[in-house]
Amino acid sequence: MLQYFLNNLFYSEKKKVNAILAEIDKLYLYINRRGQLYSDYHFQKMFPKKYWRFLKHYTWLNKIQQDKLITGCLNIILFSAHDCIRGTGTVIEKNFKEIVNAVNNFQPETDEQTKLWFMVKEALMLCEKKMNLVQDNNKENSIYQSITWTLKHTVLNENPS
Repeated sequence: MLQYFLNNLFYSEKKKVNAILAEIDKLYLYINRRGQLYSDYHFQKMFPKKYWRFLKHYTWLNKIQQDKLITGCLNIILFSAHDCIRGTGTVIEKNFKEIVNAVNNFQPETDEQTKLWFMVKEALMLCEKKMNLVQDNNKENSIYQSITWTLKHTVLNENPS
């Protein structure tokens, strides 16, 4: 009985992770085809899951899938932070503490993940300032540099210098 329960739990987790990987593909395809990010409204409709909950290492994923999951989840958090900073996003604001905890508890394994992880942490700090009505003149430049890097390097698969 316990084994049956554990097998179902493991299968359910695999199913959820595979759904997240498919949604990351869908997001990247949309960005590649349209050359733009979803608006916050459409983003919430198209990608309703709490991606930060999948920001962990799964031993049953191969290296490519694991990296795609991590960079995809970090990208989605970064894109949501962009909307928060612009004043149009609510995903970050509604789940701020949970997102910050997930990001802070995550341990990146590659240089690319580490760079993206630091960008997300910085974007979350900018969101917090925005939510607390603290003026930060550098926030726009910083978030756009992060978005540009991640679009070129992880979504569009270019290698910027």
